[in-house]
Amino acid sequence: MVSLYQVFLYFNNKIRENCFFLEKNTFWIEQQDSKIGGFIKLLDHTLVRCEQINNNIKIYLLELTENYNILRRNFFRVTALYNHTASERQYKYVSLLLAKLTSELENIIGKHDEFLKEQLLIIELKINTDRENLMKGNSYE
Repeated sequence: MVSLYQVFLYFNNKIRENCFFLEKNTFWIEQQDSKIGGFIKLLDHTLVRCEQINNNIKIYLLELTENYNILRRNFFRVTALYNHTASERQYKYVSLLLAKLTSELENIIGKHDEFLKEQLLIIELKINTDRENLMKGNSYE
């Protein structure tokens, strides 16, 4: 026959085990909460940086376009005023440089456009995969 004291010890041990299990789970949940908080901060920072980079790209492209327009305007002003003194060779050379500058500007825009598209597709794929894993409840560890 089981004594009342043995029953007490049995339940006392079970309570201790459950308390230990509860403490362990609480600690794990707090760790996960901290990781998620850090992830959210990193995500917010990344979004802010993305906006800053996008604005910088716009500013730089506008600056390049503005500089090109100034060069072009000045070139045509100078050639209109001094066309009689500028040699045909100089005129063609400056015209060639302007054409090359136009080509380089288009190249810059094209190269960065392709690079940005590739990077955005990679990031978008990762985000979609992460979102699907999050919805399924998959762990990354």
